[in-house]
Amino acid sequence: KDLLSEKRILDLGCGTGLCAENIKKNMPESHFYGVDLSSKMLEIASRKKIYKKLIKSDIETYLLRINKKYDIIVASDVFTYFGNLENILSLCAKNIYKNGAIFFTISTDKTDNDFMWKQHLSGRFLHSQKYVRECIKKSGFCNADFADSILRSEGGKNVEGYIVFATKK
Repeated sequence: KDLLSEKRILDLGCGTGLCAENIKKNMPESHFYGVDLSSKMLEIASRKKIYKKLIKSDIETYLLRINKKYDIIVASDVFTYFGNLENILSLCAKNIYKNGAIFFTISTDKTDNDFMWKQHLSGRFLHSQKYVRECIKKSGFCNADFADSILRSEGGKNVEGYIVFATKK
């Protein structure tokens, strides 16, 4: 199957469904499953009629307990709440079919390359590209691509980071 054909897509930390809404435009035949901790966010996502199923759960707990595989996992602005990424990426790899893909965003400090991860004053975490590459490789993904991006605005300033794409071996 090619990348844009019908897929099972897991949207980690789906929030209001903004990410899935944008992906659905290019992959209309795919089946979306969303996981989020917030009932209010899931209510909003539900109204969009994008998801086949929405699950109220912590994403690590969900990934630990499920016995399902997905073709693609997306995590937009989610891994910024994790310092160490090894466990969450390993859990994602466990729940993706061989040759499946993961797309996620990470915030970074592009002026400082001498760190693995660090906590920002906002409480969110920043990750170095080198560290993320190591975690991707250790968890069973390969062919990691990083695209520079302005991820969001925080306190009137742009937050820089990467959109990361990797496939499972």
